[in-house]
Amino acid sequence: MKRRLIIVAEARIEIAETVQAYEAKVPGLGRRFWQELKRCLAGVRDNPLHWRAISPKYRRTVMRVFPYLVFYRVKDNEVRVLHVLHGARDYERILAQSEDEPPCPSGND
Repeated sequence: MKRRLIIVAEARIEIAETVQAYEAKVPGLGRRFWQELKRCLAGVRDNPLHWRAISPKYRRTVMRVFPYLVFYRVKDNEVRVLHVLHGARDYERILAQSEDEPPCPSGND
């Protein structure tokens, strides 16, 4: 079943900052990150229960090419992306402090 993909505002900011940082390092690298993230999110949207549940509230997948983790929740016909974080970050602390924000449609429906 294809679910609706929603990226919350905090995750959108994390994505934008990461794209900008990679693009500043090497022209075109931010674009490659974005393309890989879109591929990853399509997989999450299409088969969200495939990836590991790290708690009763969160699931996580790992991007293939970049060292980033995508944290999300599944509820009914909706997949809500909550964070896109570098694997070296203290994501447990970030998730503990995170509040589920109102949805922002991703445009990938």
